[in-house]
Amino acid sequence: MSILSRFLRRDKTEWATGASDSATPPDALTIEPMRRAHLPEILPIELTAYPQPWSQGVFQDELAMQARGSRHYLVAKLAGRIVGYGGMIYMDTAAHITNVAVDVAMRRRGIATELMLDLAWEARRAGMASLTLEVRQSECGQNIMKIVTTPLLCGAPIFKARRMKRGCKQSKPNGAATHDGSY
Repeated sequence: MSILSRFLRRDKTEWATGASDSATPPDALTIEPMRRAHLPEILPIELTAYPQPWSQGVFQDELAMQARGSRHYLVAKLAGRIVGYGGMIYMDTAAHITNVAVDVAMRRRGIATELMLDLAWEARRAGMASLTLEVRQSECGQNIMKIVTTPLLCGAPIFKARRMKRGCKQSKPNGAATHDGSY
């Protein structure tokens, strides 16, 4: 299934199982809003995903800002266990994805894609005109790719990528994403 068809889907259960009924199987991937109670399961994923991980206090601050409407954070669950999470900040008419991470043992299964698509839907629902994400390849730490999703107001997103080099001597195409903890 293409990313566009996933973005346009109406029923996640149908995508996950091929069935069109609304009963969610117990092993289906579910996406839900992040809560403080999720932090004990999120922090180990954060520690393995980023070289400068956010602390529990940073996540608590972000969730407080989510309650005020300036952030949105999600968790992905499989069989009741958190396997990934992602979030974004709203700035005027643009949303910026602050982090997306998936448990190492659960990568390459489309979980990050599902989180990104749900974040895009939420940004669109919130009236954002664009969505951005910065990804740094960990092998070099200097090769930053900025991915811009636009427009979000009328229809499906268009994905554009712009590579910004900052003195990187080597680059590997499949580097892991990192963030500097500055959000």
